[in-house]
Amino acid sequence: MRCYQPEVDAVPRPSNVQIIVAIGKFLKNLKKFREAVPENENFPEIQETYLEENVLELFSKPCPQVFTDISQLYLQQDASFMPFTEWSFDVLAHSEEELNRHICTAISTLGIKAKFRIPADKLDNFLNKLQKGYEKHPYHNWYHAVSVFQQMYAILRKTQASAHLECHDLLSMVIASLGHDVGHSGKTNNFECKSFSDLSLRYNDVSILEHHHASLTSRYLMEENSNILVNLSGAKFREVRKLVICHILNTDISKHNELLQNVALVSQETQLGEAQQRELIGSFIIHCCDIGAQTMAPETAEKWASRVKEEFSEQVKDEERLELAITPHMANLQDPVTWAQVQRGFISFIVQPAWEALEAMFPECHICIEQLQSNMEKYIDVINRDQD
Repeated sequence: MRCYQPEVDAVPRPSNVQIIVAIGKFLKNLKKFREAVPENENFPEIQETYLEENVLELFSKPCPQVFTDISQLYLQQDASFMPFTEWSFDVLAHSEEELNRHICTAISTLGIKAKFRIPADKLDNFLNKLQKGYEKHPYHNWYHAVSVFQQMYAILRKTQASAHLECHDLLSMVIASLGHDVGHSGKTNNFECKSFSDLSLRYNDVSILEHHHASLTSRYLMEENSNILVNLSGAKFREVRKLVICHILNTDISKHNELLQNVALVSQETQLGEAQQRELIGSFIIHCCDIGAQTMAPETAEKWASRVKEEFSEQVKDEERLELAITPHMANLQDPVTWAQVQRGFISFIVQPAWEALEAMFPECHICIEQLQSNMEKYIDVINRDQD
């Protein structure tokens, strides 16, 4: 796979005023830092790192207008990319090769490819390793990873979310969204626990699959030919990796209520540091996209629902074979009413509260809420017809 390489691959240059202001801030902060460590023999190295991580950050920090400008430059050269930016995009209707090309273009439009000087060959290799790391399960496969990435990208593109995030936040979200289910077993954490799987023993029954996904993603980043963070300083590398791990661990459905409570704190502007808020926003957007299939168009939502049903049914077969307790919400899903009740419960108690909280922060997401309600009505109709 080769990434699409448009002619324009850089963040628009800042104005002279922005450069002067940035340099002024840099010199002021550097003076304070120098006074704090007057005897530091490594100061020239520290100075260079500080310049790279602060002045360049000021020069190229994405904002809605810059994001729009960059995106338009790419869209002029690759018209097929336009649908990928929309809420209605259906990844299941496209080939993996086409999707991978769109991923590369999306990463470039975010400004992070140029900002962090990500080599095209390493990005190719990283995406290839992630893609091959996903098994061919009905639901938890590469298409699901791309779907989460695409919906996240649509949120960043169509809302003010990116205005609340730094460049490295966006980079960590890109990596986490694509790697959040790599190596998935097609089973739940509960199944891994009660079957005493190798993964459950390795991760001591705590967010088993999420720890596995985070570990694999980190390994790919550490391998020389797929290290897309190769041009980051050691400190920035560790910061991005820490965020990636955080985002992936927060996709554990057991963290759902905690995430909602923390998002409520942000909405109330209570005591959360700026870095904590950015971390939370990134994790919450990815979590919403991970559970967001029913916010999509009816045909797309139905495709994903069928895949979930198939994967759940496969787990039940394994539970029966191993003489394990059957997971209640996975039993008898071939019955339309049972399946409708499972879907209504998941939407009502998990998906809807999360997306309503996301809409409260970013009102442009209302179109997803409307679609979610429409899709739930379909399941409610099935239940009501059975009761009549």
